Amino acid sequence: MNGYQIEYDWTCAFYAGKGFESTLYSYSEGAFFSFKQIDKTTEVSENESIIIDDSYKHIRYDSNSDSIFQLGYLSSISPNKILIAEKRDKINWNLKDSTKMIMNNLCHFAVGEFRGRTYYAWYNPSIAINHGPWKLHGLPGAIIYARDSTNEISFEALSVDRISDEKLRSIIKKPNLPIVSRLYYRKKREELYDRLENIKPENGSNVTYDIKLKRSYFEYY
Repeated sequence: MNGYQIEYDWTCAFYAGKGFESTLYSYSEGAFFSFKQIDKTTEVSENESIIIDDSYKHIRYDSNSDSIFQLGYLSSISPNKILIAEKRDKINWNLKDSTKMIMNNLCHFAVGEFRGRTYYAWYNPSIAINHGPWKLHGLPGAIIYARDSTNEISFEALSVDRISDEKLRSIIKKPNLPIVSRLYYRKKREELYDRLENIKPENGSNVTYDIKLKRSYFEYY
């Protein structure tokens, strides 16, 4: 089960000042993408508090079923964590006749559409894997750098290493958790948001509510 371990600097502009520490493990049976939110800001105002979920989350791709399983949580489904399942959306990458050196990698250029976003990717075909960070699979080589056309999302490889069978087995253990479909999970999340947004104070009460909810990008994509 020899494979590759690629560490990425993952930036999301819609999470102001925050990014993700992430690692892709690619092997013959699929891929395992582990990520944790980090704070990239150097200064925080005295009136601002930043709360970050510093636990690791993961996305697993299983090549036998061509399915993606994402670690999630929703108490209305299970008191513990769950696996959100979906069939892989195939990205029809348009391979371009263009090359570029990135981090000592001779990279080729490709453009693909995935769930409403256009991604530009530079990949190294000499690293023979077709898995990428997040859900950007299907290129004939390891993604060294990728970004979307709005510059809101980017992935930059920091290191590429071979990984042993022993280490892979210790990382990719499959958790025994309830599995729900991505569409069902989204439906339940929307029901939760609707309930929270419609909370009203009792008549005659001096209590007021100011509820502002922001959907998480990762719950929907």
